[in-house]
Amino acid sequence: MRMKTENIDGASKTKLLIATSNRAKLADFKLYLSDDYTVLGIDDIGIKLEIPEGIDSIEDNAIAKARAYAVKTGLMCLGDDTGFFIEELNGEPGVALRRWGGELPEETTGEEFWDYLQQKTRGLKNLDCYFKQCIAIASPSGEIRVVHNVNNGVLNRVKLQQPYNGTNYPLAAAFESRDRKKTWDEMSDDEKRAFDRAFIQKLKQAIAALS
Repeated sequence: MRMKTENIDGASKTKLLIATSNRAKLADFKLYLSDDYTVLGIDDIGIKLEIPEGIDSIEDNAIAKARAYAVKTGLMCLGDDTGFFIEELNGEPGVALRRWGGELPEETTGEEFWDYLQQKTRGLKNLDCYFKQCIAIASPSGEIRVVHNVNNGVLNRVKLQQPYNGTNYPLAAAFESRDRKKTWDEMSDDEKRAFDRAFIQKLKQAIAALS
């Protein structure tokens, strides 16, 4: 399938739409994929679709976003959904991460989420947790590939006591992977690419399979 391309400095790059308006999330995808693709967010194309997000499956949520935007725009599209699971809270917040499993409203801000995270984790003895991420890649015809990424770690107790830092991705200020001993906010771009090298490779392979 031939995708829409853009000529940049004499080289042709396929346009790749990320179904998000979250600047922090879009920045991560650009970091991982912009060497090979022209990475766009939904704010770049001026189209915002109303896609209901469930609380049962990150796979269903990611696929719904990717397929809807790919069919609407004619672009290859990535839909992302992530669950976050804190062991001592029996897996909360779970699939509907930003809404804390349905306890918070859809329009919850980063600061409100951070305040709620502080409340929910106050007094916990065990801050072990993990992210489970699903990326769905959709072609304009609706064909789908899915890639998963799991990151085990811990919430940094000291960082959790600090004020909200303004990021669109609040957990990036407190979550530390067991493999890196730094929060995502503290890592350099090179460290992020090195840490997620295997995931990036799987993602590029899945995109190529639909091209």
